[in-house]
Amino acid sequence: MIESEKISLRCWKPDDIPLLAAIRNDIKIQSQLLSRPRGSTDEQVIHWLKKQTTQNGCILLIIALRDNDQAIGYIQVANIDSTDRRGELGITLHSTYQGKGYGSIAIKLMSEFVRKTWNFNKLMLKVRTDNEYAIKSYKKCGFISVGTFHKHTFLDGQWLDIDLMELIFSNENSS
Repeated sequence: MIESEKISLRCWKPDDIPLLAAIRNDIKIQSQLLSRPRGSTDEQVIHWLKKQTTQNGCILLIIALRDNDQAIGYIQVANIDSTDRRGELGITLHSTYQGKGYGSIAIKLMSEFVRKTWNFNKLMLKVRTDNEYAIKSYKKCGFISVGTFHKHTFLDGQWLDIDLMELIFSNENSS
């Protein structure tokens, strides 16, 4: 478990399934995640969680409130490349918990975890250029925009531009 004063990052448990199903079934959230909502039953969410948490190259942790352990979202690092020491960050919070600073805290905790534990050189992410709140949060955590993929993803009946962002760690032992 990884903790701050307000939240913890922990493994998933069965009590988290209803919230995760609500996130995976929320069309607006899924669109912001560059995903196409398919509708997920509890069983499908469990299958997805097991797949994400047992495959090599992926770390998925639940974001939970520290005072009552209530799940509020999840954060993951996927496509981990252990040779080049990098991975792709993804995060989502249930809409009730967005805009309260929890996402930035979770990003900082996960960034520090992969830097120290996995000796990462950098984290990367993709974000819709119109997702201003997410971009602001990523910049607050030290990410910088390194380019834009124009008309890269077709969602909601339109072509979307996608920003590529990265956070490069300044490891002293970066050999």
